[in-house]
Amino acid sequence: MKRRWIVLMILLAVMTSSCRLVFKTPEVERVRDVSIKNFSVDQTELELSLLVYNPNSYNIKLKKLDVDILNMDRQKIGHGQLSREYTLGKKQTARIDFGVNLQTRPTLGLINYSNYNVDMFIVARGEGKANGFTKKFNYDEPYSISLKEQITGEIPRFKVDTQDLFKVMRTYVHQYKLNATALRTDFMLLNPYGLRYKVLAFPADIYIDDKKVGHGDLLKQLSFKEDVFYREGVMEFEMSNLKSILSAARGVVKGGMNYSVRGEIVLEILGARISAPYAYKGFIPMNVWELILSYGTKSS
Repeated sequence: MKRRWIVLMILLAVMTSSCRLVFKTPEVERVRDVSIKNFSVDQTELELSLLVYNPNSYNIKLKKLDVDILNMDRQKIGHGQLSREYTLGKKQTARIDFGVNLQTRPTLGLINYSNYNVDMFIVARGEGKANGFTKKFNYDEPYSISLKEQITGEIPRFKVDTQDLFKVMRTYVHQYKLNATALRTDFMLLNPYGLRYKVLAFPADIYIDDKKVGHGDLLKQLSFKEDVFYREGVMEFEMSNLKSILSAARGVVKGGMNYSVRGEIVLEILGARISAPYAYKGFIPMNVWELILSYGTKSS
């Protein structure tokens, strides 16, 4: 009886070992695709697709799959995990999709300005289960994604959520000329993404009471780097159409006059020259307005 029990235990051990040997480790073959679902100043949401292969001649359960996104210094900048359990068919490769959230600003700091890609490591840790046994598997490979489309589409809007990045500080008369008045607007432009780009020009018309009264442009180009989070700039308008100015003055309100600027902003971002329409509003104080009208009346 004792001998039979020993034989049984040996057989059981052999069978268990055989099962373990037969249960082959699943593997991540490669990253199939990475797409950007959402891009904002604080967080970027990616959809990551991995191809996972089951080398066994039977179905297995994919119980766990965690993914970390690391920068080139192996520091974590993003994370994602499996939302549900998957069944991997025998000898089949399955596409596994899940979301990964990245911190936008640290990610943009990784841009390689030679090719405008973000270089990173994709590190995955998973567990497959079958017949009561579990096999762990890992994946660790470099990968590059391009954020150029998102950046070049987002920056020219000069808006993050509901906050304007272009902020008018003051409007004032800079110089009186024989046939025109030079009006200047001081502004501040924020760079919350910490990007490297240039504002090359901003040709625009200035309107008072929906009447065009002048034309202007950026006085000096603005250049941003990763560690420059704002710049102060100046726009100068030549208000030569005094007849229109005087006509618009009829709508003057106590304290000053509202005005609007409509034009096209020209940027250089990630090696691309981009033009986009942009408009803003401001206020001409009453004392400045009186100087303009006084000068305009004398010149007439």
